[in-house]
Amino acid sequence: MRWWEPGRGLRAVRWTSLLLVVVCGLIGLGCVVVALRGRPSALVPGAVVAALALRELRRLRRARPRPGP
Repeated sequence: MRWWEPGRGLRAVRWTSLLLVVVCGLIGLGCVVVALRGRPSALVPGAVVAALALRELRRLRRARPRPGP
């Protein structure tokens, strides 16, 4: 089932995890821009943020209910 289908409601989505992924994406994009402008050390926090976002994405995918019989 999708989160927008009846019976699930908006509470089925982990909004904090989704917000964390979006914020990490924005910060990671900012780090890449700063690194391209001549500060390669900005890639270190960018890598940490990318790892956090990946972990949360995996957690969101695991929390999805499986289609039942």
